[in-house]
Amino acid sequence: MLLDAGLQRTAAWVCANSDHVEWVQPHAGALCCVRLRHAAFDEGAVTRFYGAAAAKGVRVARGDWFGEEARVFRLGFGLLSVAELGDGLGGLTAALKETATAGRRT
Repeated sequence: MLLDAGLQRTAAWVCANSDHVEWVQPHAGALCCVRLRHAAFDEGAVTRFYGAAAAKGVRVARGDWFGEEARVFRLGFGLLSVAELGDGLGGLTAALKETATAGRRT
């Protein structure tokens, strides 16, 4: 039940942030891989994203830690309560908006 609720909450988050991220929704398991969209994040923005997420107390596993490109990250949704997951996803949303290259004023 917690796993299903976490997956649904994560799916809604990906949909709400689809200008910034994309994924292939998992059919099993308690984590997923999310990719920062190339159109929204240049390489510098990818680095800034991880720094901003960490500053907000959100931990995700960078793709280059497990053989993927850096713009991919693993997101666990099956362990935390729905409220804790919501807090983490809120922090990720803020980090996305703060660091995305697309739409930034220079």
